[in-house]
Amino acid sequence: MTRSMALSLCLVALGTIQVSSARADAVSAFEQVYGEQLRKTVATADTRDDAELAKSLVEAAKTSTSDQALQVVLLEKAYDLGMKHLIGQATATEAARMLAQLLPDRRAQYMEKIATAAQMLYTRSTGTAKQKAGEDLKAFYTRLAEEYFRTCREEIQRVAPNQLYLGCRFAWVNDRAAQAAAKYCDVMTYNLYKRDIAEFRPPAGIDKPVIVGEFHFGALDRGLFHPGLQKTANQQERAAMYQSYVQGALRNPAIVGTHWFQYGDQPTTGRGDGENYQIGFLDICDSPYPETIAACREVGYSMYTYRLEKCVP
Repeated sequence: MTRSMALSLCLVALGTIQVSSARADAVSAFEQVYGEQLRKTVATADTRDDAELAKSLVEAAKTSTSDQALQVVLLEKAYDLGMKHLIGQATATEAARMLAQLLPDRRAQYMEKIATAAQMLYTRSTGTAKQKAGEDLKAFYTRLAEEYFRTCREEIQRVAPNQLYLGCRFAWVNDRAAQAAAKYCDVMTYNLYKRDIAEFRPPAGIDKPVIVGEFHFGALDRGLFHPGLQKTANQQERAAMYQSYVQGALRNPAIVGTHWFQYGDQPTTGRGDGENYQIGFLDICDSPYPETIAACREVGYSMYTYRLEKCVP
């Protein structure tokens, strides 16, 4: 190890120790001032006093600007207490927002806490209050989705300028998330485990090309013991479904590409989460499935002519 590497490691370790020490001091200071009051508050059955204490802690955090570690402890406690009663939801949200500003590296964590608080308000409210909470929750989720896609696009453009941004692969999606993605993505990407996608369209108002990030078909007559997410009767039908699916994509003016998942069958004993699908072009011995390979070749050799003749904008 070089001296510079050793020095860098020492500085990192020192920084970690300093942060831990500041945190410990802040926890100790909180205990001295609020410890007894906190224990009495949480011991009562009525959680409205939890919400009131949360409000006091947020105010204390606003005046403790010289001690960030103490601010963080105050706001974390305030969030937890505020979430115990409906009247504390606004306080919990304020605490999470302040934490996101204090600790930008943990912004995603605190944005999730804000979402949880908004969901709590919607779930526990009734009547017009519930309707308003629902609109606020929708607006927040829209903002969150737009922030995600905007940030990803900016970072990709920063490190790889003049490249297309394909977004995420939507496995499950609602129109709100798709509309947010469309604002920043050059291409929309969907995992479409269906029998046919000739009629698939993004939500109304979205005019962006679509790539299929994942699709497959499997069968149990040969190979593994699970057919994957789209079962067929045998390898012959599997090949026919491959051809039908890709030709459906070629007839679809919105779709510009399809990506098969995956190249080889998964292990018989399963991958990390247990999936052991018969979904490859190759089996676990690296032998091709000739029926699917032939279908792939047939589609590929004629796909541009087929697209030109069959695709209707």
